[in-house]
Amino acid sequence: MQPTAQLFLLAYCALLAACHGHNGPSYRVTLYTRPEELGLSLYLAGSSCINVQDLENQIKSIDTHDTCVKLYENRFCSGRMLKVDRNSTFVHDLRQVGFADITSSVGPCEDNPNPPNPYPCNCNCNCNCNRNPTP
Repeated sequence: MQPTAQLFLLAYCALLAACHGHNGPSYRVTLYTRPEELGLSLYLAGSSCINVQDLENQIKSIDTHDTCVKLYENRFCSGRMLKVDRNSTFVHDLRQVGFADITSSVGPCEDNPNPPNPYPCNCNCNCNCNRNPTP
């Protein structure tokens, strides 16, 4: 790749990150279908809500990888919620807290980790996320 193409690609990626406020995932979690981190597993990382889909209502234990995550009863991070952080003692068996076979989605512990940008932009080559949008 030519140096100008590399520079353009680097600048474009930085612009996308600035426009979308991407700072990397705020949580990482592995979900398991059996207690004690056994059975089928699904690794998820993100900074917003993720629906579990294939293992929906089958989760019995989790590994938070020293992050904080919220488990939700319904899709799109709605319904009953269980906050799980690095100090939680029930992660090896969610039956202890009545949350086994319930999880349908997961999300970050922050209340609103990705607030809407008051100055939205479309992130094309002429985007400037620090200015007011043009009417």
